[in-house]
Order: sequence, then C-alpha cells, then structure tokens
Amino acid sequence: MASTGKIARVAGPDWHGVPSSRSSPLFFPGISSTMTIAIGDLIIDNYGREGIVLARDKQPGPDWLAIQEDTRMPALASGTWWLVMPVDSGGGVSVPESLATFVRRATLEDAARVVAVRASSHVSLVKLFPDLKAPAAGIL
Repeated sequence: MASTGKIARVAGPDWHGVPSSRSSPLFFPGISSTMTIAIGDLIIDNYGREGIVLARDKQPGPDWLAIQEDTRMPALASGTWWLVMPVDSGGGVSVPESLATFVRRATLEDAARVVAVRASSHVSLVKLFPDLKAPAAGIL
C-alpha cells in the first residue's frame, strides 16, 4: 500500500452518545500523525495523572499560568485546553491538549474508580456514563 500521509476522519457520535470531532488516524508504518483529545477519553496529563476528559475548558489567564510548576504552561495559553477529572482524586484540572497523552476511551470502570474516591464526582460523570445512575446495580 502506498503511503499518502493522510489521516482518516471519523464522524458521528463517540462512545456514550457524546458527539466528537476527533481526528482518528489510521496507523500505517511510515506515516506520522497526531490524535486529537475528545470528551470521554482517558488521558495522562502533564503531571502523569490519569484522567477522564469532561469538556473543553477556557484558556487560562496569564496570572494562573505564571504560577504553574510546569514551566511549559505559559507558552501554551493560546492552544486548546480540556477540563479533566483525575481518576485518583476526582475534582477537575485544566490540561493543555498539547501536553495530554491519549490512552483510550474511558470506560464505566474508570468512572466507577473516580466515584469510589469522591462520590460527588458522580454528578459530572453521569452525563458521560448514564449507567452510573443505577447505584442498586452495585456500581457506586
């Protein structure tokens, strides 16, 4: 097969019915490509934390960027940022796309791990994982 250097685009809803504009590369030897982060992905952030992508985030201000431990952050102010819920602590962190590493689509089991650590995370995750509404099923 001849290498064209192009990536295939995947349209339509992603897992859990969440619309995605993800560019999904077809991996062929000799073709380099990038993958865009999407809502519902499991990623590793620039501090090595696993997290579930919840939404696009607004670009942070220069004062916030200036106090970050990661000195690469101020240079990334104009890029795409994501609101990510760390799996090991819940809550939310702002992550620049260029410093995030795609792992795979997040699963119900990933969401259940977050809820086990911080029950209040259920409110945010139920939008991506409707099955979290069923505590009687032993998920929570």
